[in-house]
Amino acid sequence: MSTISRGIRLAADNGADIINMSIGWPLFFSDLSFRLLREALDYADAKGCVLVAAAGNNGSDTDLTMPGKYGKCFSVGAITPAMFSADYSNTGPGLDIFAPGGGTGAYGVLSTVPFAVESTGYARMSGTSMATPHISGMLAVLMSLGMDAEEAKDALVASSEYLEGEDAGIANCYAAAAGARGSRALFWLCDEDGDPISYAFIGSDASRDMVVFGDAEGSAFLCGWVGLSATDYPAQGDFFGKQEVFLVEGT
Repeated sequence: MSTISRGIRLAADNGADIINMSIGWPLFFSDLSFRLLREALDYADAKGCVLVAAAGNNGSDTDLTMPGKYGKCFSVGAITPAMFSADYSNTGPGLDIFAPGGGTGAYGVLSTVPFAVESTGYARMSGTSMATPHISGMLAVLMSLGMDAEEAKDALVASSEYLEGEDAGIANCYAAAAGARGSRALFWLCDEDGDPISYAFIGSDASRDMVVFGDAEGSAFLCGWVGLSATDYPAQGDFFGKQEVFLVEGT
């Protein structure tokens, strides 16, 4: 733990904008060990470093490992190639975002490993340690476009894609960079022929819940569009989706 803590301080002293931490320790480690780590994280945070940390691979839905659990870190969970939360990924309170963490075998993320493990220096692995560098890279892109650290993190969260059963969403770098936000999304109901059957309404950055105004009942399709192409209709580069729903009067 002391070596990691010294490394964090060294990175901060040498001008690091982002510190990626594909590491994690369970919470039964001694308070002294975590004190050294917390002090190093506080030091780097005070110097303006973005701290990105893996959520851990215990499959817990209630707790994260350190340093992902620490409030000053941007905590990253993992999704599988099928775009579901990975069984191994820790989730729950404190998790900020999801990114690809890989699956088993050939579905793992190509990762660097010691040459003693693989002569090429690369192997396919899975875990929140593989998901975390995706987010560090995305934050670097957003900051290179002129966003500060907080703006970049907020942009990733606000533009993240819905992940069923989770409070955090899946990071989408294009959406974050292009300015896709819930408050820019237009929603409406249509019938199976695509004809509108409700008023259109605007989404929200703060909530994924929505209320549809109109007299529609029964089977319908909920349409959503985020226009990024400066046209009056969905075009290449926009986000558009359609999901079948069933509407019951009074609900």
